[in-house]
Amino acid sequence: MISTIYYPPKRLQFVIDDERTIIETIRSVRKGEVSPIATNVDGLRMTTERTHIEGKILYIDSYGLAEIILWVIGQRQPRSGRDLFMKVMRMFPGDPLINDLLRASLRATTGLRDVAGEASYHLHCALDAHPEEWAELQALWKSRPLCI
Repeated sequence: MISTIYYPPKRLQFVIDDERTIIETIRSVRKGEVSPIATNVDGLRMTTERTHIEGKILYIDSYGLAEIILWVIGQRQPRSGRDLFMKVMRMFPGDPLINDLLRASLRATTGLRDVAGEASYHLHCALDAHPEEWAELQALWKSRPLCI
């Protein structure tokens, strides 16, 4: 089953595959372009679990965060890595997990696994939630790494 989610503050519409719990597409939409079947959410938060909706909050996991990073890059090439991360972090103001899961997402994408402590915990949460998807993304990264 597919769910359509609309986040009014950023005018973003997410299409989520409920069975695989991954974000299929992200679009920036105008008010009249919002899908009539979209569920409105009041906030975006990060989670170590799989992507899901709880109440009026869309919880996004590390793989979903990787999708958001790719979407931000596709919208307009960031001037620098810092510019990219600031754009992503502004989507999750005040979220206590954003820094840790942003690092976990980048480590999972690039295949960097030599970490310890909390970083290791967050990385393994990410990899355990979507092993096939991360393997595909790592293969793509190895074939052509992004230059930011």
